Amino acid sequence: MNKMPLTIFNSNFGTMEDENGGSPMQWANCQTIGDFQENGDKVGCQIGKISVVTDNNFALSKRLNMELKAKKAPLEVLAVLGMGVSNGKSTFILKDFEVPKAS
Repeated sequence: MNKMPLTIFNSNFGTMEDENGGSPMQWANCQTIGDFQENGDKVGCQIGKISVVTDNNFALSKRLNMELKAKKAPLEVLAVLGMGVSNGKSTFILKDFEVPKAS
């Protein structure tokens, strides 16, 4: 499985109650920041949001939060991404990650 380098600077997860009395919805995401780019009149770093799997009571988000808390800074990871659907559109979803060992 290919791993993609990402810089993650924020992680959130939780449960949203359904206003109509339906089942609660679990959600999780993280925010990423890309490398600095300069392209004509576009300059800077792109920011993105990626959904995170919610399996095992948010196990992946809890691990990500623990790594971010320990580092107290943006986290460089090798991410395992899959595809999901949100609001009828294809999106990436974080399925796993590893923090590369410092060399």
